[in-house]
Amino acid sequence: MNVNKCPKVAVVIVTFNRLVLLKECISALRAQTYSNFDIIVVNNGSTDGTKDFLDSESDLIVIHQDNCGGAGGFYAGQKYMYDHPEYDAVLLMDDDGRPDAHQITEHINESIKYGLDFANALVVSKDTGKVMGVGVDAIYTKDYFDPIGVIYGRTAPFNGTYIWRHVMDKVGFIKREMFIWGDDREYIRRVAKAGFRMGTITTAVHYHPSFKGDRKCVIPLPFINRPRVNIKPRGMDKYLYRNIGYIDAEYGEHIGLHYFFYYFFRFKFSDLKYFFNYYKMGRQNDYSQF
Repeated sequence: MNVNKCPKVAVVIVTFNRLVLLKECISALRAQTYSNFDIIVVNNGSTDGTKDFLDSESDLIVIHQDNCGGAGGFYAGQKYMYDHPEYDAVLLMDDDGRPDAHQITEHINESIKYGLDFANALVVSKDTGKVMGVGVDAIYTKDYFDPIGVIYGRTAPFNGTYIWRHVMDKVGFIKREMFIWGDDREYIRRVAKAGFRMGTITTAVHYHPSFKGDRKCVIPLPFINRPRVNIKPRGMDKYLYRNIGYIDAEYGEHIGLHYFFYYFFRFKFSDLKYFFNYYKMGRQNDYSQF
């Protein structure tokens, strides 16, 4: 990996109606120990005063667009970065996260040191102080993680996700049609399939609210707690089911089987039919309806 050791970074924040949290995120970026970066905010049609605030800030690059979900927002930011050759890398985050002051410095130094093409920050809960998303169930302390340095092959995108330009040369951008729930999973599979080296840099810390969601056991029996599925609100769950179908078809996975058994074992056959309708659309790469 031949990269610039003082790269120009495009930091992309995707926001939708979370102005207070967005301001916290921007303030944390302005306090970074690394300085060679621009802040690019993709505003997904916010209606809470976000547009007026962003337009009043002279040090931000702002993209206003209709609400295209997280996938459409990150796509727009990624494309802006890629279309401007002065940027060497992109750093992706949601508006509700808050980067540690040294996060960008650690991303650059450690990704070069460990040869990572695609590197995630260590995501730490704002609420509990526990590590989230990389399979490490521990309270974060610097001394605990320093000997590890990097957790290879494990990431929690897009919460402080650092991507070198040469990755996008080969795999392109996030699949914007996915809208929400699954775009991150699909992209890391695409990056891995292309042979790029991925991992979580434990000294690049990104604070984020604890992940929320209704995770249910597939098999409704006592003492059996794996595997689990994410159950989203009806009406929004169609995005998840469609995206799972696409991932299963594209990468030979079987995530959809977990949902099939979840509904089958509970005799929820109408829900099973609903799931399969959107799952089939994803398997056919049919993103035409919504």
